[in-house]
Amino acid sequence: MNSSQPQGGRRLASPGPKRRPFRLATPVKLALRWAPLVVLIVVGAYVAAQQVVSPERRVVKLSVALGLVAMMFRFGMIWSVLLFTALFPFPSGISIGSTNDVLMTLIPLIWAVRASAAKTPMWTPTRCDWPIALFMFSYVVSLFSVSTTFHLLNSLRVIWRQIACLAYFYLIVRFVDSEDKLMHLFYVVCASAALVMVTALIEAFFPGRTIIPGWINLPHLQGQGRLAFRIKGVRVGGAVGSHALLSDYASNTLPVMVYLFFRARNPLTKLSWAGVSVLTLLAMLSSGNRGAFIGLAVGLMVLAYLLRRQVSPWRIGVAALLVVVAIGVSENFLTSHTYSTSVIQRLLGTRFEGVVPHNREHTWVPALKKSFHHFFMGHGPYYDIGTGLSYQLWPHNGYIFYLYTLGILGLAAFLWILWRLFGELRLNSRRGIEGTNLGNVLKLLMVWFVISALGQLRTDHQRDDIYPFLIWLQFGLIAAAGQIARKRIGEMGRVEELPGAD
Repeated sequence: MNSSQPQGGRRLASPGPKRRPFRLATPVKLALRWAPLVVLIVVGAYVAAQQVVSPERRVVKLSVALGLVAMMFRFGMIWSVLLFTALFPFPSGISIGSTNDVLMTLIPLIWAVRASAAKTPMWTPTRCDWPIALFMFSYVVSLFSVSTTFHLLNSLRVIWRQIACLAYFYLIVRFVDSEDKLMHLFYVVCASAALVMVTALIEAFFPGRTIIPGWINLPHLQGQGRLAFRIKGVRVGGAVGSHALLSDYASNTLPVMVYLFFRARNPLTKLSWAGVSVLTLLAMLSSGNRGAFIGLAVGLMVLAYLLRRQVSPWRIGVAALLVVVAIGVSENFLTSHTYSTSVIQRLLGTRFEGVVPHNREHTWVPALKKSFHHFFMGHGPYYDIGTGLSYQLWPHNGYIFYLYTLGILGLAAFLWILWRLFGELRLNSRRGIEGTNLGNVLKLLMVWFVISALGQLRTDHQRDDIYPFLIWLQFGLIAAAGQIARKRIGEMGRVEELPGAD
């Protein structure tokens, strides 16, 4: 008996896909569907056009905040990380702190809600977890040295910023989990840095101008200019407001921009990265900062050593010659057509007191001596320069800064973090990684790491509300690249274990 027929002999029709009846959309339904989007576009275009003509910082901040919140709930969290990466070089002070601190507190909280609802892991463990835990413990311990309400409140603000930086670090590691996302983050970092360099060159040509009222101002000459027939010797800081920070920002990102130039295949993209690289070099030179110039030179030598197996010596020599020519031409252009100082003249005029540069003798030595007053616990997270007779200079050394504020415990934890990150960077020479794009990225991060470590010898970036995020962005990139590299090495190992695998 045919199983497809019932016992009564009637054949049953096989159930087919259920079809929805076709209905024409009425004008009312179309209007209800598209009207909100049209209104949003019209309002957004009007506000954008108004801000182009007459920018107002509160409107810009509110628009950015609303856009960021909407993005965090609507799209993947990687977009929030990318947007914050683009925005953090342009912070603004508000009543409760910096916009960077507020945003990087809001983003993890929203992620916590989304992760809890989706029952996904909140964070990805790294090889730096224990050093970071000790580092944050040193902040808590250092509070025992705080004796006034003023210092306590400021110390808590410093701790808040450090927690925000750590949240940024872990968000990068959590969501930058592929090589494509890693490259996208590199693109955003360089594009954002290019905007900073544009503001620096505007200051070099037009010192004291305002770009966005109440937000991006260039109101002073960094104390380095003098007024004769024309202003001379200006050391520009651009939107970040510090020539030291600007120069370090440029020296850290310039090798990445050059790499993106060589990696690009489209001629227009190649030309764009070439222009961005030249722009960054001009901005770095216009800052007049000798330390960043030396740090970049050391970083490029490290890069040449890392690429010794991939690039022939004569090509490295030609590249070095081109760099020297580019610096000479850029220096001549800046000193002839802008108000900026000459970094080469400042380099030639450098004097030393023993092994210490003469302009650091009165900053390193006093801060180092005072560090021994609270050697183990430190003086507290907040570095108070004081006023009047109690006035003291900033240490201008990141390692002495941590020794002074967090004691030997905090400094040791920070160095432990650096050591763990250096271990991740050494993956660039592993089989299956060396010579690939990921291996080259790890080499670039090694150069960034060296330049940043040298930069901490001459200035203290911890007192700023921009550079700490750049430091932990670098740490996050290294940790994320290390995770991706270890995953790839593990996959290769499993393939080789298969029977018949080569």
